[in-house]
Amino acid sequence: MPVTDEQVRTLRAFLVFDPVYERLTRELAASGRWHGYPELIYSAFVTAARRRFAPTWTSAQVVRFTAQMRNGLRPHGVDLDPAATEVLIRQALGDRVSSNHDDTTRAQVMLYVLGELIASEHLHHAGRDAFLAEARTLADARLAAQRA
Repeated sequence: MPVTDEQVRTLRAFLVFDPVYERLTRELAASGRWHGYPELIYSAFVTAARRRFAPTWTSAQVVRFTAQMRNGLRPHGVDLDPAATEVLIRQALGDRVSSNHDDTTRAQVMLYVLGELIASEHLHHAGRDAFLAEARTLADARLAAQRA
């Protein structure tokens, strides 16, 4: 089953810091229409990381980004695991590093990093739509590969 318009709307609400995001997320979960949404989030995370760091990147760049982001989040009571953050970004960039972080940590890191990466791009409506279309295409391809 491919990513749905409802799932894209939910992620868009997250990316623009629309408070309706929480309600939309609850509705997806409660309605049984959750399948595909985690893949969309992951694909958006990968797409954003690649847009920021690729085609060439260094571990030092990832470490600096992680430190700056964590410092910016601390005043808001958010303290992301630095190792998980660095590893997940490196994995998104194609590095074959292993991770033993739990699903909650992975989800938290991906959402905060995704939010930070997209906010730093200062995308307007059309740019955000193009980004979401790119992430949706990747998610649909990954979902199709899982079914094969």
